[in-house]
Amino acid sequence: MVEYYIPQNLEDALKAMQSRKYSPYAGGTDLNTSGFYDRNLLFIGKLPELRNIRDDGKYIRIGAAVTYSEAVKSELIPEIMKTAIHKVAGPAIRNSGTFGGNLANASGKADSALVDLVLDAKIRICSVSGERLVNAVNFYQGRKKVDLQPDELICEILIPKKDYQINYFYDKVSVRSSIAISNISIASIWKIEQDRIRELAIGIGSATDYPVRCYDIEQLLVGKSLEEVEKERENILSGFVVNLDLPLDRTDISYRKQVCYRLLNYLLYEEFTPIHLK
Repeated sequence: MVEYYIPQNLEDALKAMQSRKYSPYAGGTDLNTSGFYDRNLLFIGKLPELRNIRDDGKYIRIGAAVTYSEAVKSELIPEIMKTAIHKVAGPAIRNSGTFGGNLANASGKADSALVDLVLDAKIRICSVSGERLVNAVNFYQGRKKVDLQPDELICEILIPKKDYQINYFYDKVSVRSSIAISNISIASIWKIEQDRIRELAIGIGSATDYPVRCYDIEQLLVGKSLEEVEKERENILSGFVVNLDLPLDRTDISYRKQVCYRLLNYLLYEEFTPIHLK
C-alpha cells in the first residue's frame, strides 16, 4: 500500500527520509511521468524552512521549495535566472515547479539548473546526520544520476553575490519560445574590462545527459581581447562542437550540434562584440 506523508517541519521530514522509504516532492509537476505513482510520497512543498529567498551577505539563498513564480517577483534573484524562468513551461508549471525539484529531476534540459551552473551556485543538502554543500557543477554525475543519497533532501540553492554589474545571456531553442522543453539551451555571464574578457562562464543544456559548463571555451577566452575573440571565434567553436559528446539515443545529432554552434556564435559575436567594440 502506498503511503503519503506530510511532515510539519524540516526535522520531521529528515526523520522520515531516514527510513529511506519515501520519495520527496514539492511542486509535483513530474509525478505522472517519473513513476512516482507506485512510491511512498513525502510532500515537502509547504515546509517553511524551504520556502524562503534571503540574502545572508555572501549568498542569495533560495529555498528548495520556492516556486518559479515566487522567485521571479523577488528583487534578490539575478536577472539571468529570471530570464530563464520566463521560458520555463507555462504559468501553471511556473506556479508549481520548484528550484529543488528542477535539480533533483536530473534532466539535461533543466532550465534553472543550467543557470545555477554558470552562477557557480552551491547546493545545501541535509539529512538527520548533518548537512553538506555541493557545487552545482558537481551535482550531476551521469544520466539521471545526482549527488544525493536516499536519506537526503535538497534544502537550498546558494548563489554567490557579485559586486559588479554582470553581463548575461540566456536563450533556448525549442518547438515554441516557451511551454516547451528545450532542444538546446545556453546561459552565460561575463565581465569585460578594457576590452578584455576578465571573467566568463558558459553553460549548455540538452546537449548531453545533464547541463554542463563549457570550461574549455572559458579557458580559451578569458584574458583575450574582443578583437582576438573575433579572430579566433570560428576555430574555437568548431573545435568545441565537433567534440561535443551527445547522447547516442538522441536523434538529429547533427541538428543539435548546428544549433549549439549557432547559439555560441551568437553569444560571442552578437552579445560580446557590438556592446564593447567601438
